[in-house]
Amino acid sequence: MPGMATRNVEKSFWIPSSGKNVFVCHHPGARPPGPPGVFVMCPTFGEEKNKSQRLYVELARAIADRGHEVYRFDFSGTADSSGSFDEATLADWRQNLADVISLARAEHEGCALGLIGLRFGCALTALEAGAAPGVEWLVHIAPAADVPRFMKRTLRGKLVKELLTDGHVHARRLPVERDAATPVIDLDGFPLSRALERELMGMNVLDVAGAFTGSVLIVHASRNPGLTADENALREHYSRAGAQVGVRKVCAEPYWSVHSVSSFDDIVREIVEWIGQP
Repeated sequence: MPGMATRNVEKSFWIPSSGKNVFVCHHPGARPPGPPGVFVMCPTFGEEKNKSQRLYVELARAIADRGHEVYRFDFSGTADSSGSFDEATLADWRQNLADVISLARAEHEGCALGLIGLRFGCALTALEAGAAPGVEWLVHIAPAADVPRFMKRTLRGKLVKELLTDGHVHARRLPVERDAATPVIDLDGFPLSRALERELMGMNVLDVAGAFTGSVLIVHASRNPGLTADENALREHYSRAGAQVGVRKVCAEPYWSVHSVSSFDDIVREIVEWIGQP
């Protein structure tokens, strides 16, 4: 019908990044748009990536339907990108994000730029937003800012699953405490290298993230209405820097760890509404 926005065809391709081919999907903004922006979405990894993939795609499409350009990608060594997970490094993943941002800027010069992170992806977007010029919007969805704590909880969660499934755990100690000579850690079926484990366990985002003074949205997705320690720490960090910080609370299951079909409608709606604010 005349005047209605029309969803454009999504385009998938690969770009070179850190010696690998990184999968990118571009969701073109529907037309006619309002003042367009360009958003780059940064995923999490491991089993959380698998469980949040539908949210990742649904959110990208919803933002594009509002007339914005959206780019989502897979880290090298994961999903549809080339490389092996056990060879992945934190430097590679940070470069993947930087390269997709550069692509989005080059293809949509002059558009305002926003970064959206899911769980661990929030840690990388926090670092990038503080270092890269021109970022105006930053969205953190159920953020994992304290990466060492995030890793310990993930590894403990694996042991709990082993106990529930097999009646016992397959190791007497947490994987993070095992002999350092072990080449990889079984991270819920993903072979995490010792090198990447050390990088992640030493990643203190709030100590190294630069000052970001744009607009920030923290999405608290939980059945518990209280903000998490990471969410509170991020809110305080950005507020001190002079950013405009908003918090949206959504009553939802922890979609990154549940084994059920979750509805992401409320999360998507809150983010799209926030982006559309004047």
